Amino acid sequence: MLSARRLVDWQAEMVDAWHLDQSTVERSLVGGLRSVGRTPELDRAISEEHLVNIRLWHEEDEARRPSVADHVVAATKRRIDVLNQQRNDLIERIDDVLLELLAESNLPRATAPLHSETPAAIIDRLSVLALKVYHMREEADRSDAQEAHRTLCRERLEVLERQRDDLAACLDALSIDLEAGNKRFQRYRQFKMYNDPEMNPAIRSAIEQRKQ
Repeated sequence: MLSARRLVDWQAEMVDAWHLDQSTVERSLVGGLRSVGRTPELDRAISEEHLVNIRLWHEEDEARRPSVADHVVAATKRRIDVLNQQRNDLIERIDDVLLELLAESNLPRATAPLHSETPAAIIDRLSVLALKVYHMREEADRSDAQEAHRTLCRERLEVLERQRDDLAACLDALSIDLEAGNKRFQRYRQFKMYNDPEMNPAIRSAIEQRKQ
């Protein structure tokens, strides 16, 4: 269904490119995605989910600035909530597309063992690891940092890269098992409640107060 190695390489390339030229990458990210999956629809969902993670990482950095004004933190937090919702929706969309592709071969088999983590959840974790690797490498290469700091970051970078390689291998193994009918995954929904006025009592109360 997809190549984990191509996915990992592409995710790293996009993180590098985004930091060099954010606006150009954001305009071309979806169209510029080389094939890592079986269909353009799958590539598009993976691409959009990765872009949301990149945006989310940097919004969270902004929210943690110690000297930033409270109203800026509040605005940033609202953008983070929106991005988290988008991230969740896109993870579910990736799994939807994968299940549609499997259904073309009458898969997954109902009797196959259930895998606890969906492919999209692994793809999301690899996306976050691409960001961690990039920023840890930045710290390991900082010329203004103490050598002890750079050494610590190099050690952590090795761990992150090994973790990413291991996780990519797990994704490849899961893809093979799914296409062979030896594993299945279940499409669950996260049912995020915090952005829904009908589900979040704090939002519902604020809306009612504005009506009064």
